[in-house]
Amino acid sequence: MVLSSSLLLTVSLAAYPAPMEPALPCPAPACVQADDDPADLLEDIMDEYQEANTELGQKFRSADEAERKQILEVELPKLSEAYAQRVLKLTNAHPGTDVAWDGLSWIVGRARGAACAADALVKMLEDFGKDERIGDICLRAARGPYSTDTVKALTKLVKISPHKDVRGRATYALAMQYKELEDQKGFIKQMSLVKKKYADVPYTRGTLGPIAEGAIFEVERLQIGMVAPDIEGADLQGVDFKLSDYRGKVVVIDFWGNW
Repeated sequence: MVLSSSLLLTVSLAAYPAPMEPALPCPAPACVQADDDPADLLEDIMDEYQEANTELGQKFRSADEAERKQILEVELPKLSEAYAQRVLKLTNAHPGTDVAWDGLSWIVGRARGAACAADALVKMLEDFGKDERIGDICLRAARGPYSTDTVKALTKLVKISPHKDVRGRATYALAMQYKELEDQKGFIKQMSLVKKKYADVPYTRGTLGPIAEGAIFEVERLQIGMVAPDIEGADLQGVDFKLSDYRGKVVVIDFWGNW
């Protein structure tokens, strides 16, 4: 019997097993092995983020105004969130370690726009409450993000930290959290504690005392509708004057200086 060429081809193919499909590379998080060094894994994620962030920066420099807005408001937060979630997963597997500290610090300070940055901040305050390094993180907390969870974590930190500088900075951060959450009573209470108990705690190039005093003065005396504090000075002709000399008149005050 003579078989057609198409039938011969079918029979010959059936005689051999189907070729195996090539294995697809797994995403980075799924490829983590139990014996991988968590510090090395963290470094790899950070390096990948830096490379992706650099590429996005190059795209930003060549983009028009509308595209730049899209990058800043959508693409960059999305990129940061994706890598921050990978770091957060790694730190959750190694709580209280140097890897957790470094990873959470990276999310809080470097992952711009990441939605999970607030969770990372709270976790740092909770897991490293007795660590002296947490004082610097408290100063970051003073600049946000602002939430009731952060307030709770800072309140607990003030109670458990054995370090005065940490307690002072946490109290200052707590005051700023209350301010942004529009709780003036809480703000005044905490900032008054800073002024009374932690005035000598270091803050940038000075101490917390003058910062607290100025912050309280602003809230109590410099709000819209309040009578302006009297000031004295000299006009452009060198004539001395007081602000109260112009009471009842519309006055525009321009504060300026050179730094």
